[in-house]
Amino acid sequence: MFGYNGPFIVNTNRVQIAPFTPFAVGNPLCATPDQPFATCFRTTQQGFPTGFTSSANYSTLLSEVRYIPKNLPTGYIQSYHLTIQRQLSNSTTFEVSYVGEHGVKLQVLADYNQAAPNPVTATCNALATKGCLNLQSRRPIATFTGIEETIPAGFLTYNGLQTKVEHRAGHGLYLLNSFTYSRAQDNASGHLDTPAGDNSRINLANPLGDRGPSAYNQPLNEILTIVYDLPYGKGRMFGGSAPFLMQEALGGWQITAINSASSGIPVNLTYSENSNQDVSDILVYRPNVIGGPIVLPKSQRTKNRANTTLTALNSATVSVPGPNQPYGNAGRNSIRFDPFYNLDLGLHKNFPLYFEGTSLDFRAEAFNILNQTNYQYPQTGAGSSTFGAVTAATTAPARVLQFAAKLIF
Repeated sequence: MFGYNGPFIVNTNRVQIAPFTPFAVGNPLCATPDQPFATCFRTTQQGFPTGFTSSANYSTLLSEVRYIPKNLPTGYIQSYHLTIQRQLSNSTTFEVSYVGEHGVKLQVLADYNQAAPNPVTATCNALATKGCLNLQSRRPIATFTGIEETIPAGFLTYNGLQTKVEHRAGHGLYLLNSFTYSRAQDNASGHLDTPAGDNSRINLANPLGDRGPSAYNQPLNEILTIVYDLPYGKGRMFGGSAPFLMQEALGGWQITAINSASSGIPVNLTYSENSNQDVSDILVYRPNVIGGPIVLPKSQRTKNRANTTLTALNSATVSVPGPNQPYGNAGRNSIRFDPFYNLDLGLHKNFPLYFEGTSLDFRAEAFNILNQTNYQYPQTGAGSSTFGAVTAATTAPARVLQFAAKLIF
């Protein structure tokens, strides 16, 4: 990991105070190349101050270090399935499958220098926090800040029942129905895939506590696809002897439909830790669950006065832990939000043109044609004024209509 650590690589984020504007007073522009950030505003053209990335300025108390232990074992995943297919008729087939996966020794991330929680003392407890120890004094290696290590502690399991019905009718109808009932579990999300408050790092103080449903686990998935050639026009059931212009206008159309229904996504309950609760900068902190149900029934959900947010979680069912027990009892991905429903329709026709080999392909498509409101997940920060709020940013798109024409020659 030498090539990824300081002083060879220094990841730095500097927030500058803007220079004077009509609305605010900030730092003046830097006058010399060596003037530091703290005293002036540096433009892009001025670049970084001299010696900004010098190894002499590198400090393990300011920069997170990455660490890979030697002799790291290779993780592996076992995949297995059993499928039975049956032809029900000349045009219909049915398929049922069991699909499974099991993975162990997968590489996950953790903080090797994760601090111990504050000890319970007369001045550091649920009622008094002024005498609590700071984060750095509680770390195993006091001369380093967080040390992000790669460890072979990841695991995953997947078990799924999958069915498929496929029907091809001679009169222009095609139908495909796919259904899945499954369960996926792991102890960390993908490093760049952490939806709904999930985390890609595990808690070294309680690795088993991070075992839970995978971030992508939606137990029920039902998708119905239909393609139907309307029975009017040349070579079809009706309209074969109709006038040419009528056949061109009304014949040859195709309708498509995709209807989707699935379980909601798993959601993590979290809270923003203070300095006394902090044990690592790369963990997601989960609160205590003190009752239920956490997800409010739709009849009990309320909107704010501006009608911009919808409160969908019960704040009375969660609480923020004290400084001595930062790890709440809420499990990872422990709640599941609303199911997802969606119907897409399409209308398609290919118009032959006068010149041989040329045609005009026309499509009209409606996504979420029923304008179903699909909430993805709410705000889950316990103790926050926005806890349980669903906003437009976490709501699936409303109905979308689009039209397209393509000239083929």
